[in-house]
Amino acid sequence: MTTFQNLTVYLGSSGRARPVFQDSALELGRKIGEQGKHLIYGGMDAGLMGLVANAALEAGAEVTGIVPKNLQDSERIHPTLSETILVGDLWERKAKMFSAADVIVALPGGYGTLDESLEVLYWGSLKLHNRILALVNIEGYWDAMIAHIRSLPDFDEDYLVVADTIDDMFAKLND
Repeated sequence: MTTFQNLTVYLGSSGRARPVFQDSALELGRKIGEQGKHLIYGGMDAGLMGLVANAALEAGAEVTGIVPKNLQDSERIHPTLSETILVGDLWERKAKMFSAADVIVALPGGYGTLDESLEVLYWGSLKLHNRILALVNIEGYWDAMIAHIRSLPDFDEDYLVVADTIDDMFAKLND
């Protein structure tokens, strides 16, 4: 894998995440900061999003949040990011987060995380980019999706890294 600096992270903003998923978000944020990497994410200060951002900031990382304008008055926007970029809508947010990434990481999340992750794989299968999607498969969260993706006739392993832990993900990305 080539050197990477900018990690776009897809993950949930719901406050209902299991403790093991919360711990993984905190660990990812800390490691991003400790390694001098840059976190790009959806800009919220809630759920796993808030945890990864806070941990990254505390560990010294630059953290960029990309937020649709219709959420700019929301109390859920993180107030102390290195940079907050306002965009027109969710479509623009997805495009901006994608274009800023060297690597894309998906932790457990909901519909948005699933949508964004599958889109990255689909675009890769069309040879529209060369970015890696790293699915962090905490306690088998992504098992069903991984099995389905790998069963598709146009699946290309070059665009997917599957890791069971944050440390495993960094090890595979740094190979």
